Amino acid sequence: MNPHLHIIALDNPWPPDYGGAIDMYYKIRALAAEGVKIDLHLFAYGRNDTGNLADMVQSLHIYPRRRSPLALFSSLPFIVRTRMNASLVKNILQNPAPVLFEGIHTTGILPQLADLPVFLRVHNVEQNYYDYLARNETNFFRRSYYRRESRKLEQYEPKIWAGVKNNFCLHPTDTQHVSAYGQAVEIPVFHPFNRVEIDTGKTEKFVLFHGNLSVIENQKAVFFLWKKVVRPLGIRMVVAGKNPPEALKALARQNPHLGLVANPSSGQMERLIRQAYVHLIYSDNPSGMKLKLLYALFRGKHILVSRPLVEETVLTDLTVAVENKAAEWRNRLRELWHTEPDVEAARKIRSGILGEHYDNRINARKIMAYVR
Repeated sequence: MNPHLHIIALDNPWPPDYGGAIDMYYKIRALAAEGVKIDLHLFAYGRNDTGNLADMVQSLHIYPRRRSPLALFSSLPFIVRTRMNASLVKNILQNPAPVLFEGIHTTGILPQLADLPVFLRVHNVEQNYYDYLARNETNFFRRSYYRRESRKLEQYEPKIWAGVKNNFCLHPTDTQHVSAYGQAVEIPVFHPFNRVEIDTGKTEKFVLFHGNLSVIENQKAVFFLWKKVVRPLGIRMVVAGKNPPEALKALARQNPHLGLVANPSSGQMERLIRQAYVHLIYSDNPSGMKLKLLYALFRGKHILVSRPLVEETVLTDLTVAVENKAAEWRNRLRELWHTEPDVEAARKIRSGILGEHYDNRINARKIMAYVR
């Protein structure tokens, strides 16, 4: 008999065009391929097209996220309180089975599911993420909200980590942190790749930074990389991603060697990732797993990465890792810019390590081994 699992998604996984959605979508696809009967519950707010999700699951339930300002005054984090839904509880209890919560965001109903085995996908240590947002936000009201949310999450998250049967973490650092409160195991991110493919053709040389450009972490990265690292070397840089702010658009207009690709299609993004001579994976927020790094590993040539993003992971030997100091980034980029990539060697070592640790089928089976 095929196993049965409820999955509660914090957002609509379709389209899989940002980190959380990518992990959720390809996890659902991998579990379905393993014969798991999935009842999928998702919160839709602005992303209403469910694509082919219904074809992969036995039932699909969609709920509104009620973002009332009154939820700000709840003792629960806003991201949790606005996803609590009585119909969700009813639908699960009518067809009892293990439950996988996607993100701390969806766990507000946990006390009402006391008789069911429950598991949590830890997308982030959210208290740290909201603290990062607060420290980098200039708007007084948003900064105040982020601070309050971080404090609420600091109280809330450990209780949930202790209250589920197991926490499936993305990153070794998160696994170590969560394991101080409850059972935790690392299950790497799910993704769209089956094998490593690195282009060998000659194209115009450029370095690439990509990501959701509406996120302050990525905006800071672009300004640092362009002003402190790439422009001083006279190298062409391309920045690609969703919803760039006006400040980035203005920066690109003022600098002929800085290209900006706003809201690229999946085909455009694939071509840029394959063609880039060097991928710049920079962040001053090392929490979670940066999917842009995985994309570069499966499709890219040289990869220059902030050391904290790969420390204590199996990816250390697959990249050139540096501290977040401008001089070190410039020096290592200069070296890579004048070094022909050994495509065959890179393909071989990446295929071995990524195949062992980032195979969706293997990781889906690991999840179900704990769920069973």
